[in-house]
Amino acid sequence: MVVVNGALASMPTVQRGLVRHQEVALDTAAAGRITAKRAATVVFAIVAGWLVALGFGAASALADPVVPSPMPPVMTESFESGSGLPAGWRFVEYVQGNSTVAIVRGAAAEGTHFLRIVSRKPNHARVVVPVRVSPNTSYRCQVMAKASGANTNMAAVLGMESSYAVTGSVRTDTQWQPLDLYIKVGPQTSIDLSMGLGYFTQLNVGTADFDAVTVTKVSAIPNGAMVADLTTAPPAAAKPDTTDQSTSTQSSHEAVSNEVVWVVVGILVVVGIGAAVFVMRRGNTNSRPAGATESNAHAESD
Repeated sequence: MVVVNGALASMPTVQRGLVRHQEVALDTAAAGRITAKRAATVVFAIVAGWLVALGFGAASALADPVVPSPMPPVMTESFESGSGLPAGWRFVEYVQGNSTVAIVRGAAAEGTHFLRIVSRKPNHARVVVPVRVSPNTSYRCQVMAKASGANTNMAAVLGMESSYAVTGSVRTDTQWQPLDLYIKVGPQTSIDLSMGLGYFTQLNVGTADFDAVTVTKVSAIPNGAMVADLTTAPPAAAKPDTTDQSTSTQSSHEAVSNEVVWVVVGILVVVGIGAAVFVMRRGNTNSRPAGATESNAHAESD
């Protein structure tokens, strides 16, 4: 509303007050819009300066975190290079002559060759694989496995020679199945993996096939994974391969435990007898007649 001074002066008092109120409201709204524009300009300038300081690459990284690429494996083997075991690998049997190992050609998990262990009689047969590692790190060991003709004991497994940790057992040959074992390395610089048919106290027969062996350093171990922890526990003692040996070891432990129990029982018996004698002697002293005590006293005074 535009009102000249003369027209405003000629208006009644009430109308002049309404006109003044409208002018104040318009001035306030205009001032608010100007303040908002200035604040937006300041914020825009601050954000622009921040982006320039960081660089557009850094700003993009904040919006889209970079996923680290997987670590390269420290060891792989698919048995394509020769007919025998790789250098440094060794074949171990509990019962010598019951099992054989060979690199065979066929429907492999990778390539055209794979490792095969055959046990004609019950045995714990395995191929031990030495692996160089860095101290105080963690590794994932994976192998593809199949098995056939095995009994109800553990069949194709992945484990370690110095730990009781072992994967689950593969006992079918319908398809290749992965076996995963995570290892937390302590001060060691080398570890011995084992791919075997059967296990300690779990002798088995039949055939176990292995292929695509991979060892990779990892930064974290997933929950629920099978882990061989070498950081605190010392290497496991040699484990018996048969039930008889296991029973013998258990009997020796029971014998030691029984000896300890009998020593404790003997000590308790001696203490009990001593306590009984002490109580009996005190009872005899307290039950002595008063007259006798007085007579003894008179005798001593005479």
